[in-house]
Amino acid sequence: MSAAFTPGPWRVNAHNNVMHGDGLVAFPGISAGFDQEANARLIAAAPELLEALLAIIETSTYDDYPNTPEHKALERGRAVVAKATRAAS
Repeated sequence: MSAAFTPGPWRVNAHNNVMHGDGLVAFPGISAGFDQEANARLIAAAPELLEALLAIIETSTYDDYPNTPEHKALERGRAVVAKATRAAS
């Protein structure tokens, strides 16, 4: 998979901005009722989460066991990867 996004690692700075090196990746806006720091941490973990999910999908043997909870989870993982990596329309 060729990354069309800023590669990791990403980090959260003191202002809850998501950064890659000195560059801004994302700014989780401040909104009543939402935890900006928690949102920033989740966003910052996105590249590692994607990498881990791809590794799970690649090594899974549950394609041979349809209609199991594990196979259904694998299909959900593939759908999430597709959502995260598809080109903007």
